[in-house]
Amino acid sequence: LAAGCLLGSVTDTMPFAGGVLAFAQHMSGDSELAEKTAMAAIGKGFDDPWTLHAVAHAMYSMGRSAECAEWLVQHRPKLTECSTFMKTHFEFHLALCLIDLENGDRIADLLQGPLWGALRHDEQQDYWAATGVLN
Repeated sequence: LAAGCLLGSVTDTMPFAGGVLAFAQHMSGDSELAEKTAMAAIGKGFDDPWTLHAVAHAMYSMGRSAECAEWLVQHRPKLTECSTFMKTHFEFHLALCLIDLENGDRIADLLQGPLWGALRHDEQQDYWAATGVLN
């Protein structure tokens, strides 16, 4: 958290800074503050993927799976230019919410759609290549 606090006033002027600080706050155990920090950054126009992701982490950790799922789906269109990792990482968080909500139909749709089935071949290959690092 100390390193995140060094961001100081740049959270008012730089994309991602509010998300980085919010994630540090969340990882330090203050998800309420993290959500407020990230939402303040979003309110200033910084709705970048990492800041949106920080909100999802905060919501999920506070047991708000339904709200988190809605948040992730609502902001999915902002990820079209992101890397395979970021796009599918959002979908992974959505899958966790749907598991909590015991919504098997939506999990199946997610697997057949954005989490795997809708990925381009090269994006799927990115995943297979990444698994090699895990060995």
